[in-house]
Amino acid sequence: MNAKKILILSDTYLPLIGGAELYTYNLVQHLRRLNHVITIFTNTLTSGTASDKRDLNKNIKIIRQEWMVRKNLLAAIRQFFAIYKLAKRNNIVFANYTFRLSVLAAFAAKFAGKPFFIFAHGLGTIIDKGMPLVYYLYRFISLKLANGVIATSSEIAEIAKKYNKKTIVATAVDFSSIDNNLNENKIRDIRERFKGKKIILTVRRLVAKNGIQYLINTLPRIISEKKDIIYIIIGDGPMKDFLKELVNKLGLENYVVFMGRVENKEAFNYIKAADVVVFPSSAEAMSLAAIETMHIRTPLVATAVGGLKELIGEDEKCGQLINLFDRDKSIYSAPDINNIEEEKYKLFAEKIIFALSGGEEISRKTLSAKSFVDESFDWPVVAEKILKFCNID
Repeated sequence: MNAKKILILSDTYLPLIGGAELYTYNLVQHLRRLNHVITIFTNTLTSGTASDKRDLNKNIKIIRQEWMVRKNLLAAIRQFFAIYKLAKRNNIVFANYTFRLSVLAAFAAKFAGKPFFIFAHGLGTIIDKGMPLVYYLYRFISLKLANGVIATSSEIAEIAKKYNKKTIVATAVDFSSIDNNLNENKIRDIRERFKGKKIILTVRRLVAKNGIQYLINTLPRIISEKKDIIYIIIGDGPMKDFLKELVNKLGLENYVVFMGRVENKEAFNYIKAADVVVFPSSAEAMSLAAIETMHIRTPLVATAVGGLKELIGEDEKCGQLINLFDRDKSIYSAPDINNIEEEKYKLFAEKIIFALSGGEEISRKTLSAKSFVDESFDWPVVAEKILKFCNID
């Protein structure tokens, strides 16, 4: 394979932890193993600095620069030309999201005469009513100028196809990393810490669309049937204070543990130790955390939206789905907790209680889930599909 110089632009990147950030990270590691030379340009800063950074372990150049366009026209022009110069020095340009940086990247790639491909996640592609109109412009320009779109779910792919773009669905997880980081001693320690409790777990950024508020609001209904539960929340974000207030308001302090941010490799041990992992999202392109949970064979309950419905299947062969909302399309503007019908909360509680009970049916679901994701979402297989799609030989 001929080594290529590849520029990847992403509005967000590590140390922020989310599906798109980890997707990019794992893609980059695979490309590096194939000897491609990678440069990442991101608006996510680290330690308050906007200087160039280099991951010395992986020899990846990371340029971190704040979004300059909001300041003034001159700053916008400078940022565009910085990206243009990078595009000129690389063979191919990738952009994460159909969002702000992807617009600059699209124009820079075209002026530089380089092929340009979009990795379409939720941000920028799924647009709710009431969002700024400029989001529609970001999506229109980036998708129109792209040579092709790598979508993270069928829902995202259908949106991209409206722009008459060559599109594939390609989501992947580094299963070897999961397996290498599972530690029986740590798993045993987690279970010992919560001995006598059934563990309900979420591994989510604390933002409205990830729906932690719905699960907290469901807990009293679960506790009325099963008092031996503990709900562990892994993740941080802008809704943290609201969620803590909700826990206090409902008198759930003895049933909920806020763990904050946990390294991804440590989160795998919590997933393995849990009795059920819940994904109560109102919007989900294709959840890497859900795929990781399925690989680990921990029972899964999720809302029937977007990529979650696609993963579990309408027949619920790989887990359990809850129709918490009046639609199956992703929506970032999550409904108020008080606008969810009581019957739906009761059904949500029943699904979780059934998962906590274990048993033969739950075991069959976890086995089916693992078989499905292992065959469909392993990075070496998916990366080869992406490279072929982008004509990288």
